[in-house]
Amino acid sequence: MNDTFYEQLIARKSTAWTWVVRILVVFGVLAIFFVGLPLVGGFAFILAAGLAFLAYYVIFPRLNVEYEYDVANYDMGISIIYNKASRKEKFSFDIREVELIAPKGSPKLYNVNSMKVHDFTSREDNAKVYGIVTSIGSQKVCLYLEPNEKILQSLKDWAGAKMYMA
Repeated sequence: MNDTFYEQLIARKSTAWTWVVRILVVFGVLAIFFVGLPLVGGFAFILAAGLAFLAYYVIFPRLNVEYEYDVANYDMGISIIYNKASRKEKFSFDIREVELIAPKGSPKLYNVNSMKVHDFTSREDNAKVYGIVTSIGSQKVCLYLEPNEKILQSLKDWAGAKMYMA
């Protein structure tokens, strides 16, 4: 039997917004501590420690994101990995049942605005991004991916004429 399995890991680029959130959270902790300490005493310390705990274990890990694509024969899965520790599977679908695979910006993807769009790319300017239009449950979605050559070849093998290269 000729089974195939490919994996690819894509790290999402930090944006200006992620750095703003990090700085605001740190300043918020410091402000609660230093401003609240003279006003309410130990309660400000507990509140600042609680916010610092929340930031360290909930907020900051959500800002460090990687995407994992895996293809096993004709099944494709997309997972999100937070802070290189917590993995959450987002989508899984049959490649043979996709409606369309085309490069981002292709005329074939012009009607994408009418459906839910999910971006699983590194957000780099020079990345080769492809849109996959498929049905997940009863909803039609467009998934933006940044596949390498092996995954592209596997998509081409299983999707056939539904894949457009230009």
